[in-house]
Amino acid sequence: MDGTLLVSQSATLFIRYLWREGLIGIADLARMGWGYVTYRFGFFNLALAADFASNLLRGLEEADIIKRCQAWYQDDVRQHYNQAVLGRLKWHQGRGHRVVLLSGASTYLCDLVSDDIRADDYIANEFEISDGVFTGRAKRPFCYGEGKLARARQWADEKGVNLADCYYYGDSIGDLPVLSEVAHPCVVNPDPRLRVEARRRGWQAIDDSTRGLPTQ
Repeated sequence: MDGTLLVSQSATLFIRYLWREGLIGIADLARMGWGYVTYRFGFFNLALAADFASNLLRGLEEADIIKRCQAWYQDDVRQHYNQAVLGRLKWHQGRGHRVVLLSGASTYLCDLVSDDIRADDYIANEFEISDGVFTGRAKRPFCYGEGKLARARQWADEKGVNLADCYYYGDSIGDLPVLSEVAHPCVVNPDPRLRVEARRRGWQAIDDSTRGLPTQ
């Protein structure tokens, strides 16, 4: 979803939101910024990032975060859809293909995006909840790299889908395991390492960052 269906990274947009709302300080901002740099150049440590994000949420009520996420999505995220990828989405839906989001973003954002684009399902990172409150822990496996492939395989097995028949769109080297598994891989504005790999393998590429809104 991030960098593909959305032109921007939702994590970056959320950092701006947290800063604007006074919910993080300079040290948090610097740490998150560095996390984005490592992600873009393919050296991202999702375990550390997920633990950091989980700690930020510790003790907060899930209902409040859901409400905040809804406002953030409408105000800051929704205008960042990639028009070229939305066009591909309509192409798939027009042919009756099942559309599933597979993302390292949270279930809270993916739920909103899924509703907006009329996706059939989503697979995303989850935070542990106890009595309606965040515990400060993220559920494993993380939806990134090999963990993303494991989650995709689990979903496919449960739904009776063969990944080898699927299409997949990704933007980072962390998407390589899934891209290598499907019949129709496509990279979207890929990071440097993924671009090299996509060229070597002759994969289709979309280089377009035109922003817009999804249409109902």
